Parts: sequence; structure tokens; C-alpha cells
Amino acid sequence: MSYASRQFAKSWINHYSRKDTNHHIKGSDSAANRRTLVVVPLSVVIDDRLGDGRLDTFTTTVDIEMDLNTAANWDTVTSTDYTVATERAGKDFYIYACVQVGNVPKILFSDAATYPNGYTANNSRKIGGFHCLPGDCINLPVGHPYKDFESGAILFNSIWDLLDRPKCSPEGMAKLSLTPSAGLPALWVDIYLANGIGTSCSSVFGATIQKTYWGLYNDYASLLGKRLLFDHEFSDAATGSNEATNVAGSANITTATFPVDTAGRSMISRYGIIGMCGLAWQLLQDSVYKDDPDGTLSDSVKYITAYHAASPVGNPIYVKYMEDGTLYLCCDMATDAVDKWLTFSTDFKVLIKHDANAAVGSVQLYLDEDYAYPSRRLYATLPGGKDANVNTNVPDFMLPIVYHTSPSSVGVAISFNDGTDERLEFISPTTANANIYLAMTSPAMSYYSWAGSRGSAYWRGQGGTGHSAEVKMAAGGAYSAGAAAGSWARAFDFSRFYTIVYIASRYCSE
Repeated sequence: MSYASRQFAKSWINHYSRKDTNHHIKGSDSAANRRTLVVVPLSVVIDDRLGDGRLDTFTTTVDIEMDLNTAANWDTVTSTDYTVATERAGKDFYIYACVQVGNVPKILFSDAATYPNGYTANNSRKIGGFHCLPGDCINLPVGHPYKDFESGAILFNSIWDLLDRPKCSPEGMAKLSLTPSAGLPALWVDIYLANGIGTSCSSVFGATIQKTYWGLYNDYASLLGKRLLFDHEFSDAATGSNEATNVAGSANITTATFPVDTAGRSMISRYGIIGMCGLAWQLLQDSVYKDDPDGTLSDSVKYITAYHAASPVGNPIYVKYMEDGTLYLCCDMATDAVDKWLTFSTDFKVLIKHDANAAVGSVQLYLDEDYAYPSRRLYATLPGGKDANVNTNVPDFMLPIVYHTSPSSVGVAISFNDGTDERLEFISPTTANANIYLAMTSPAMSYYSWAGSRGSAYWRGQGGTGHSAEVKMAAGGAYSAGAAAGSWARAFDFSRFYTIVYIASRYCSE
């Protein structure tokens, strides 16, 4: 063969075309139609059948309906009889175009990823594939695309061919839209939570779910030509899943199964993605930064002294909320009738607003001067039953106020003397003065060393394990999440290095 002929042959080696409609199931109205694949008219180059150095093209001109229950549609039923639905459940299969007499290819199903039984790589061509449902779809609502689908039926969002497939291996994946927006690539998502390790960390029914940290999920995904989902992609993929329920029994599921939820319905999205909500928190690609007050104190600075007085001169201090929900301190400054600043150390200040009606629409502040943790010495019956913080002039520090149903039982009232002394006063049970400390909202920067000597992360918090750290968003809700689970459920407190039983992930690819 001349160089030009070889180049021509090479340019046609991948030739495959079909009509605009994708291969699809016959319908969703009956069990027979749900297991029948319609192979649309196609043209495919298979081999040099005549030995003349030219590749041969095989063509079909009509739809070919292929029932999975028909033995003639399979390359073999000897070793495993895939005409039996239970044998197909949760497995991937391939569509082959094979050489036969004439120019019309013989279309066959096979579980072989190389070439079908009875053929070779020279006289057959893999043109597509699909995944079969791992179990019956139970109690799905009216309008759900997989309502009443049976175990072993074709998961129609998983149907792929050489013109419509992810850039990675398509096994165990389903496409989010059968009619993607013009010019935009379709997103393919793993049907099951990621299982296995390394290049074997994929989407396989019955395999052990991989529970590891974000870094390894990312590494494994890269090895497979995949990636983790983004926030909006997860919500899309989870559409049609169970909402506000978790897996039946609230049990930790360790293998890729087809579970039902606490309401007795199959946990499957409208795109055939299984276990999106209420099975495990699934780490996403998105990063967030969790920055909470963590109670860290500076015991030598950033405090103010409250003075013991047998008869406090000033008026009680109260806690109120502004319309925007901001907490502030107020007091009837009967002497000066102006706002006052509390100075912690030299540069950190908290405002007490003058309010002649301070006791109206407010809760009183109490001080527990012998409590074990200085930053938790102020109590009030705060609305909503939660702790809160009063802002200072420095965003990194706040004054903590702790919720208590009966603050007078654990502390004593604290007042501000706005006369001669200009100070905080209280009747100390021990006759001792007390220091009130600010809490840090921005812990110091520190290093966290990754496992496997993969470098270190430099971030705020206790080596990355405290309340403030760069974290990865997680979605869906875990096996015990209950009503909190759902397609919009999100968690913002999982550090990159967390490996815990209720965190998993899954991959996607364009």
C-alpha cells in the first residue's frame, strides 16, 4: 500500500456515523420496551474484508429493535445468560457492529470490552454501550422518568456511542440531559458513589464505596479522566432524587447498592444517578472558607476589668438586637446620657449605647466571675436560644454572650457606672474583681502537613483542624441526615483531609 493509501486508510479508521437521533430505548410504557434498545441507522468502517488495502463500510438503513431478553441479540448466552434480567442487573454492556455477508453489519450485545465472543478485533467494532438498572424502581412519583422500571432494564441515560460519550471510559456513567443545550457539552456523572482505588476507583455496582479525603478523590478522578462535581452540577444531577429523607434504617452503606429511603422509594434521580441524597455527604470541587469564632483567648491582653462594688452605682446593662439582627449592649446612662465605649486592653473597644428605656425589648446581662473559661463569663436569655457575639472595632475579635435559660442563677447583674468611676461594676460573690475577655474570630495562621508527604497547607486554625480552615463543600446529606438531606443539602465544615464514614464522593466528565 502506498503512503497516500495508508494515510487515507488511517483517516477512515475511526469512521462512524448515524442519523441525528441517538440510540434509545423503545419506550417506557412496558417492561418489553424498557429492555429494548433501538439502534438507529448507521454507517461504520470495520475492516479490510477483501484484503485490497481498503477499509469496508457497513450500513443499516432502518431502526433495529433489540430486546435484551432475546438470545439472538447476544454474542453468547453460554457462560452467563444475559437474557435473564437478574444476570444483567447493575452491569455494563457493549454494542458491536460485526462483519457478516453483505454490507449490513450484524449488531450484537456483549459483556466483553474488547470484542464479542466468536469475533475478533478485525471483524467487529465496538460502537456503543449501556448500563442496566441494578434493581426495581420502587414507589417513584408520577412523572419520574424511571417510574416502574425493572431490574435489568436499560438505564437509558447511560446509552452511549462513538459520537455521544464522555471523554473518559463511559462505564457506570449516565448523561444528565438527552437534549443538551446547543454548543454545550453534556455532563456525564457516575451512577454510583466512587469505589476502589487508583485507576480502579470508578463507578461499579456492588463494589466497596471509597471513603477517603478530598485530595485522594481528586487524584483518583484525574487518573480516570474525570473530576469532582461542582455545586450547581450536583443539584442538577440530583434532580428527581428523594428529598428530605435518608436511606432506610439510617445505616452506613459500605457498598454500591440500589437503596430505598425511609419513605420506601428508590434513591434515584431523574437522570438515573443512584444515591444522591441521604446516603453520604459527597465532596464537591468547590472550596469555601469556614471562619467561626473558636473561643481562642488571649489571656494577657484584650480584656477589661469589672470591679466588685457592694452597691454598684450605675444602671444594669442589657442586650438588644438591631433590625438587621446585630447584637449590641445598652444601658441607661443616667448621668451623662451618651454612648460609652468599653476598652479592652488599649485598642479594642465595644460600644454601650445610651438608652433611657434600656430594659424595654431587651434581656439583661449577667456575669459569672468564677466560670472556668473567661470568654464565656457573660450570660443572657438570648432570643432564639443560641449564643451570640457583640462586635468590636476589630473584626478579628468579638465579645461572646452565652445563652442561658436562667442567667441570674449562674451569674450576677452587671452595671456601668457612668459617674465618676466610668467602669463596669457588679456585686462579686467572692468580693474579687473579674476580667472579661474577648474571643478571637480569626485564629493564627498555621501549617497542616498532608498524609504521604504531599506538602503542607498554610491556613488559619488549629493546624487546619479547628473551626477556621479552607474546606471543601459537600452535598446531599448523610445516611442519618433525615429531613436535612436533599438535592440542595450542603455542608461547609469538611476540611480537605477529613476521612470519615459519612463522607464519600462521585465523579463526572464532559
